[in-house]
Amino acid sequence: MAKVLLIGALGKIGACIQERVVGHTFYGCDSAGQKSDELFCLDMNRDEDFFQLFRTLESRKIKIDHVINCAYPRNERYGAPLEDVSLDSFNENVALHLGGYFNVMKHMCGYFKKQGGGGIINFSSIYGQKAPDFSIYPDGMTMPVEYAAIKSGVDQLSKYFLTYFKGNNIRINVISPGGVFDMQPPSFVNKYNALCINDGMLDDGALITTVEYLLSEGSRFVNGQNIGVDDGFKL
Repeated sequence: MAKVLLIGALGKIGACIQERVVGHTFYGCDSAGQKSDELFCLDMNRDEDFFQLFRTLESRKIKIDHVINCAYPRNERYGAPLEDVSLDSFNENVALHLGGYFNVMKHMCGYFKKQGGGGIINFSSIYGQKAPDFSIYPDGMTMPVEYAAIKSGVDQLSKYFLTYFKGNNIRINVISPGGVFDMQPPSFVNKYNALCINDGMLDDGALITTVEYLLSEGSRFVNGQNIGVDDGFKL
């Protein structure tokens, strides 16, 4: 049984992982929510939050084996049409999200190096690898430009940290989900599903078996991979 630090534990994907992945002990981290024995208040862009987290883990004699990062921070202007995205807003969202992933890997790779190893699972997206098809988006809906920059950056940062810490028994892999159904307009869902092979958009639980695999000993030779779970949408 692994001890897993789950960053973004209160989000849609994080909550599903914590509820459905069995056989492991999860310690949730989120910038929202009430602190408890199983939930740490952590803003992944704040170094002091990590220092406090490590002090707490040490005092409770908790040794973390894996980190899953599915956090999704963004500002209030996130998701605007490209023409309305200011440079300041773009930079803020990249700093919040991609900068946060950088900070998690920086602190956790240092932590794992000291303890002799560990694993990181980062969440990217199909849109970190594929250009969006804007024809499937109805009026008032778009694929944010910040998202494309952030998610492609998550993949490359993961490879950078993995090779930088080569020889320290650290594993870093990326999961790139396709679209997750969340009451999107039927016109969008139908067009999206037509670009997939069989079932189309994912439900909440579609990512669980991939997470379980990457947490298992059976995946110990899987390293530096970006695993797409998208029903062939990228093809």
